[in-house]
Amino acid sequence: MTEFNKCVAHYNCNRKVKTFKCSEQFLAVLFAQLTYRECLRDIKVCLNTQPGKLYHLGFQCKETDNSTIARANEHRDCRIVTIINTIYFLSGYKII
Repeated sequence: MTEFNKCVAHYNCNRKVKTFKCSEQFLAVLFAQLTYRECLRDIKVCLNTQPGKLYHLGFQCKETDNSTIARANEHRDCRIVTIINTIYFLSGYKII
């Protein structure tokens, strides 16, 4: 189990979540950062250009929507967003 999944389980962040789990939110944020996306619509369009390949990236949904991403960012526990930012910062720091 990865550190991210341990944190999600510890804070019980996927409680009452049916679609777009925390891991998918993390993947969307990471994808946006790595591909220099600036807005939710841009993230949605880029992810949905190849909807059949989303599964291979780790997404369980067939398509993403900007309202889904916005709702996840708004309603998730703030600690999980902090963890996502920390993981991204640390991985970026090691690469440089």
